Amino acid sequence: MPETHDTAERRRALAGPKRWRRIVGVIALAVVLLLVGTGAALTLVTSGFVKSERIARNVYIEDLRVEGMTVADASAALERDWVPRLPKELELQYPGGKLAIPPGTLGASLQTDKAAASAYRVGREGGWLQRVLTQVQLRRRPVHIEVECTVNEEALDAALAEIAGQVNKKPKNAEVEVTDGDKVIVKPEIVGVVVNLEKSKEALLNGLKDVEAKDVQLVVTEQQPDIKAGDLQNLDTVLASYSTHFNPGQVGRTRNLTLATIEVNKSVVMPGEVFSVNDTVGERSPHRGYQRAPIFGEGGNLRDDYGGGLCQVASTLFNAALRANMKIIERSQHNRMVTYVPLGLDAMVSYGSIDMRFRNSLQYPVLILGDVSGDELTFKIIGSKADKAEVKVERSGVGTVGPSTKEIKDPDLEEGKRVLESSGWSGGYATAWRMTKIDGKWEKTWGDSSSYSPGPNVYKVGAKKKDKDKDKTKAGESETKQPAGTDTGTPPSSETGPPPKPVPRIPTAPSGGSRTTPSG
Repeated sequence: MPETHDTAERRRALAGPKRWRRIVGVIALAVVLLLVGTGAALTLVTSGFVKSERIARNVYIEDLRVEGMTVADASAALERDWVPRLPKELELQYPGGKLAIPPGTLGASLQTDKAAASAYRVGREGGWLQRVLTQVQLRRRPVHIEVECTVNEEALDAALAEIAGQVNKKPKNAEVEVTDGDKVIVKPEIVGVVVNLEKSKEALLNGLKDVEAKDVQLVVTEQQPDIKAGDLQNLDTVLASYSTHFNPGQVGRTRNLTLATIEVNKSVVMPGEVFSVNDTVGERSPHRGYQRAPIFGEGGNLRDDYGGGLCQVASTLFNAALRANMKIIERSQHNRMVTYVPLGLDAMVSYGSIDMRFRNSLQYPVLILGDVSGDELTFKIIGSKADKAEVKVERSGVGTVGPSTKEIKDPDLEEGKRVLESSGWSGGYATAWRMTKIDGKWEKTWGDSSSYSPGPNVYKVGAKKKDKDKDKTKAGESETKQPAGTDTGTPPSSETGPPPKPVPRIPTAPSGGSRTTPSG
């Protein structure tokens, strides 16, 4: 039966999709065969690579290409070609300075062997598909391995402590130099630095991780000095000066007052600040160079002790401060009179108990200059012309009394005999005050009364009964000799005479007056 037009059209319509399905099927088969072939090929290649000891293609450690190398070769190449290009030292920077330290000193260690082992594992990790994909990716882009830097923190802590010892510095006050007598030159202050160990360690750990880092900023805390150059710009005039004399032949005493004067010299006292002799000079001990010299002990008797002579330093400085119009905070008299300052103008000190202190009650700082030359000790107080005041120091009620007398019975000395055991000393009293001209009028700005007890002449008086029989055998005989130092009944001498007239009563010193604590 002949094929109709409709039947032919229907047949052609059905044949089209079948043909395309066959074409797609052929293409799919070809792709599968291609993939299988490629996979087989890659499998063979990957299998051979995994079994080798070589690093995969296109693998770098840092900027060093290590493909085809063994782990040992790669590690050696790093040490040979890469490590020498790194900074040999890490510069540690801080305000006012810097230190260059090898990273190894800070406990840093480069892990080149570990990096070589990481490079070797590229393309060898994961399953078959992962390894194949890695090989494909390596054809298009490289893999870079970083060299890790590890830090031994104990070594870093030890190194940082040593670094802090070099970097740390105490603040230093502005200083002065005096030339041409009283010309003052100000030297600038130094700002102190203290390393913050915790924060500096953190900064170093971060810096050491970057193997190419050249510097790290240490974290420090600045400490400002108490006195800056600007505070001392007004030291332009001598407010007061006072000198006393001493015997240079008393070697120990001379050394003591020289050491103390050195400690006081160039002291700066800021407005409102209190100056203390004891705090400034410190303990008078042999390990600090002080020697034994006479001091007034309990009751006014002389004895040797370390630091003898310091009271002359305190007294000289007291008189300079008094005339510079400083506010006197603490001043104590001696328990007997001294010869290096007028009566009533001495100042006793004893470390740990009695001090001489004054406050800078002026509007500008003052500078204390001390000098020992020949037999003279001098203190000058330098300040501002604006603080220069008219001052006068006056005294009244000045008087002295001779030694008293004390007798001690001696059972070994015959009755009627009297021997001088020890000589006493005179006492005295005085009132001193300071007058300052304020707004054209003189005003009393300090005053104190002092009294110094006399020391007794001590006599031994015979208490031994005479032998009557012995006296009888010597009746009529005249004695031509007397024991040395005894009273012979002859007119009294200056040492063995009768007790002096009653001693007048000495006015009692007010608060801050006489004390009996040992002093220099």
